[in-house]
Amino acid sequence: MFKLTRRDACHTYEGEKRLHLTPLGNLPGVTTILGATSGRGFSQWRKDNPVEAQRTRDRGIEWDRAIRAYWERSELSSGHIWDLGYSVASTMSPVVWEHQVYSELGFSGSIDLLCEWDGLTLVDWKTSTKRKTPSQITDYFLQISAYSFALKELDKIKIDRASIIVLSESESVPQVFDLDWDMIGYFFSKFEDRLNDYYRMR
Repeated sequence: MFKLTRRDACHTYEGEKRLHLTPLGNLPGVTTILGATSGRGFSQWRKDNPVEAQRTRDRGIEWDRAIRAYWERSELSSGHIWDLGYSVASTMSPVVWEHQVYSELGFSGSIDLLCEWDGLTLVDWKTSTKRKTPSQITDYFLQISAYSFALKELDKIKIDRASIIVLSESESVPQVFDLDWDMIGYFFSKFEDRLNDYYRMR
Protein backbone atom coordinates (compact mmCIF):
# COMPACT_ATOMS: atom_id res chain seq x y z
CA MET A 1 0.00 0.00 0.00
CA PHE A 2 1.36 3.38 -1.02
CA LYS A 3 1.83 5.79 1.91
CA LEU A 4 2.22 9.55 2.18
CA THR A 5 2.35 11.66 5.34
CA ARG A 6 -0.28 14.37 5.33
CA ARG A 7 0.99 17.93 5.08
CA ASP A 8 -1.65 20.12 6.73
CA ALA A 9 -2.39 23.52 5.23
CA CYS A 10 -1.95 26.75 7.22
CA HIS A 11 -3.33 30.09 6.11
CA THR A 12 -2.89 33.80 6.58
CA TYR A 13 -4.73 36.83 5.22
CA GLU A 14 -3.62 39.89 3.31
CA GLY A 15 -6.67 42.10 3.39
CA GLU A 16 -9.54 39.86 2.31
CA LYS A 17 -7.30 37.45 0.38
CA ARG A 18 -6.54 34.12 2.02
CA LEU A 19 -3.04 32.82 1.34
CA HIS A 20 -1.37 29.50 2.06
CA LEU A 21 1.72 29.50 4.26
CA THR A 22 4.39 27.46 2.48
CA PRO A 23 8.21 27.16 2.50
CA LEU A 24 8.07 29.07 -0.79
CA GLY A 25 6.30 32.02 0.85
CA ASN A 26 2.65 33.03 1.16
CA LEU A 27 0.94 31.73 -1.97
CA PRO A 28 -2.59 32.13 -3.34
CA GLY A 29 -4.73 29.01 -3.45
CA VAL A 30 -5.87 27.51 -6.72
CA THR A 31 -9.51 28.31 -5.91
CA THR A 32 -8.55 31.93 -5.17
CA ILE A 33 -6.76 32.20 -8.51
CA LEU A 34 -9.65 30.70 -10.45
CA GLY A 35 -12.20 32.82 -8.62
CA ALA A 36 -10.28 36.01 -9.35
CA THR A 37 -9.94 35.21 -13.07
CA SER A 38 -13.34 33.68 -13.79
CA GLY A 39 -15.02 36.85 -15.04
CA ARG A 40 -18.23 38.32 -13.70
CA GLY A 41 -20.55 35.37 -14.32
CA PHE A 42 -20.22 33.46 -11.07
CA SER A 43 -19.60 36.47 -8.84
CA GLN A 44 -22.69 38.13 -10.27
CA TRP A 45 -24.75 34.99 -9.66
CA ARG A 46 -23.68 35.02 -6.01
CA LYS A 47 -24.74 38.66 -5.68
CA ASP A 48 -28.09 37.97 -7.33
CA ASN A 49 -28.75 34.77 -5.32
CA PRO A 50 -27.28 35.32 -1.85
CA VAL A 51 -29.45 32.75 -0.06
CA GLU A 52 -28.72 29.94 -2.51
CA ALA A 53 -25.05 30.94 -2.69
CA GLN A 54 -24.77 30.64 1.09
CA ARG A 55 -26.61 27.30 1.07
CA THR A 56 -24.20 26.05 -1.59
CA ARG A 57 -21.18 27.08 0.47
CA ASP A 58 -22.62 25.53 3.63
CA ARG A 59 -23.37 22.25 1.83
CA GLY A 60 -19.79 21.98 0.62
CA ILE A 61 -18.38 22.73 4.08
CA GLU A 62 -20.67 20.14 5.67
CA TRP A 63 -19.58 17.48 3.18
CA ASP A 64 -15.90 18.30 3.81
CA ARG A 65 -16.50 17.73 7.52
CA ALA A 66 -18.51 14.57 6.93
CA ILE A 67 -15.96 12.90 4.65
CA ARG A 68 -13.10 13.80 6.99
CA ALA A 69 -15.00 12.18 9.90
CA TYR A 70 -15.57 9.14 7.68
CA TRP A 71 -11.88 8.73 6.86
CA GLU A 72 -10.60 9.51 10.35
CA ARG A 73 -13.20 7.90 12.62
CA SER A 74 -15.52 5.87 10.34
CA GLU A 75 -18.37 8.19 11.37
CA LEU A 76 -21.42 8.41 9.10
CA SER A 77 -23.80 11.32 8.65
CA SER A 78 -27.29 10.96 7.21
CA GLY A 79 -28.63 12.64 4.11
CA HIS A 80 -28.86 12.17 0.35
CA ILE A 81 -25.56 13.91 -0.49
CA TRP A 82 -23.73 11.96 2.20
CA ASP A 83 -25.19 8.63 1.04
CA LEU A 84 -24.01 9.33 -2.50
CA GLY A 85 -20.53 10.15 -1.26
CA TYR A 86 -20.20 7.15 1.01
CA SER A 87 -21.33 4.82 -1.79
CA VAL A 88 -18.20 5.65 -3.77
CA ALA A 89 -15.85 6.40 -0.84
CA SER A 90 -16.40 2.86 0.46
CA THR A 91 -14.76 1.49 -2.71
CA MET A 92 -11.56 3.54 -2.22
CA SER A 93 -8.40 2.87 -0.22
CA PRO A 94 -7.24 6.29 0.99
CA VAL A 95 -3.57 7.24 0.92
CA VAL A 96 -3.91 10.79 2.26
CA TRP A 97 -6.62 13.44 2.44
CA GLU A 98 -6.62 17.22 2.89
CA HIS A 99 -2.95 17.23 1.90
CA GLN A 100 -1.30 20.56 1.10
CA VAL A 101 0.52 21.01 -2.19
CA TYR A 102 2.30 24.02 -3.62
CA SER A 103 4.38 24.92 -6.64
CA GLU A 104 7.31 27.11 -7.55
CA LEU A 105 5.01 28.56 -10.22
CA GLY A 106 3.30 30.43 -7.38
CA PHE A 107 0.18 28.60 -6.27
CA SER A 108 -0.93 26.30 -3.48
CA GLY A 109 -3.93 24.27 -2.36
CA SER A 110 -5.19 21.25 -0.46
CA ILE A 111 -6.11 18.07 -2.31
CA ASP A 112 -9.28 16.37 -1.12
CA LEU A 113 -8.06 12.79 -1.47
CA LEU A 114 -5.29 10.67 -2.93
CA CYS A 115 -6.37 7.04 -3.01
CA GLU A 116 -6.00 3.63 -4.57
CA TRP A 117 -9.06 3.35 -6.80
CA ASP A 118 -8.39 1.39 -9.99
CA GLY A 119 -4.91 2.89 -9.83
CA LEU A 120 -3.49 5.84 -7.95
CA THR A 121 -6.22 8.46 -8.20
CA LEU A 122 -6.47 12.09 -7.15
CA VAL A 123 -10.07 12.87 -6.16
CA ASP A 124 -11.82 16.21 -5.81
CA TRP A 125 -15.30 16.13 -4.26
CA LYS A 126 -17.95 18.60 -5.40
CA THR A 127 -21.55 19.03 -4.26
CA SER A 128 -24.27 20.36 -6.52
CA THR A 129 -27.95 21.14 -6.68
CA LYS A 130 -28.34 19.80 -10.23
CA ARG A 131 -26.61 17.44 -12.65
CA LYS A 132 -23.45 18.85 -14.21
CA THR A 133 -22.13 18.63 -17.75
CA PRO A 134 -18.40 18.78 -18.58
CA SER A 135 -18.76 22.26 -20.09
CA GLN A 136 -20.14 23.55 -16.78
CA ILE A 137 -17.19 22.39 -14.70
CA THR A 138 -14.15 23.51 -16.68
CA ASP A 139 -12.72 25.26 -13.62
CA TYR A 140 -12.95 21.99 -11.67
CA PHE A 141 -10.76 20.37 -14.32
CA LEU A 142 -8.28 23.25 -14.08
CA GLN A 143 -8.23 22.94 -10.29
CA ILE A 144 -7.54 19.22 -10.09
CA SER A 145 -4.96 19.46 -12.90
CA ALA A 146 -3.09 22.13 -10.93
CA TYR A 147 -3.13 19.87 -7.88
CA SER A 148 -1.90 16.94 -9.98
CA PHE A 149 1.10 18.88 -11.25
CA ALA A 150 1.93 20.27 -7.80
CA LEU A 151 1.77 16.76 -6.32
CA LYS A 152 4.18 15.55 -9.02
CA GLU A 153 6.51 18.52 -8.48
CA LEU A 154 6.53 18.40 -4.68
CA ASP A 155 6.01 14.76 -3.72
CA LYS A 156 7.33 13.15 -6.93
CA ILE A 157 4.02 11.33 -7.41
CA LYS A 158 2.55 10.88 -10.88
CA ILE A 159 -1.04 9.75 -10.51
CA ASP A 160 -2.80 7.37 -12.87
CA ARG A 161 -5.87 9.58 -13.14
CA ALA A 162 -7.71 12.52 -11.61
CA SER A 163 -11.41 12.24 -10.80
CA ILE A 164 -14.00 14.92 -10.14
CA ILE A 165 -16.86 13.36 -8.18
CA VAL A 166 -20.05 15.42 -8.17
CA LEU A 167 -22.64 14.66 -5.49
CA SER A 168 -25.88 16.18 -6.71
CA GLU A 169 -29.16 16.64 -4.89
CA SER A 170 -31.01 15.76 -8.12
CA GLU A 171 -29.14 12.53 -8.93
CA SER A 172 -29.40 8.99 -7.60
CA VAL A 173 -25.72 8.14 -8.23
CA PRO A 174 -22.54 10.25 -8.12
CA GLN A 175 -21.26 11.74 -11.35
CA VAL A 176 -17.62 10.85 -12.01
CA PHE A 177 -15.49 12.81 -14.47
CA ASP A 178 -12.08 11.18 -15.09
CA LEU A 179 -8.97 12.80 -16.57
CA ASP A 180 -5.98 10.84 -17.82
CA TRP A 181 -2.52 12.40 -17.81
CA ASP A 182 -2.85 13.82 -21.33
CA MET A 183 -6.08 15.59 -20.33
CA ILE A 184 -4.48 16.78 -17.09
CA GLY A 185 -1.67 18.31 -19.14
CA TYR A 186 -4.14 20.07 -21.41
CA PHE A 187 -6.12 21.58 -18.55
CA PHE A 188 -2.98 22.50 -16.64
CA SER A 189 -1.84 24.62 -19.59
CA LYS A 190 -5.17 26.44 -19.36
CA PHE A 191 -4.66 26.89 -15.63
CA GLU A 192 -1.22 28.40 -16.29
CA ASP A 193 -2.90 31.02 -18.48
CA ARG A 194 -5.24 31.90 -15.60
CA LEU A 195 -2.31 31.93 -13.16
CA ASN A 196 -0.47 34.41 -15.37
CA ASP A 197 -3.63 36.53 -15.58
CA TYR A 198 -3.90 36.50 -11.78
CA TYR A 199 -0.38 37.82 -11.27
CA ARG A 200 -0.82 40.42 -14.00
CA MET A 201 -3.98 41.64 -12.26
CA ARG A 202 -2.05 42.02 -9.01
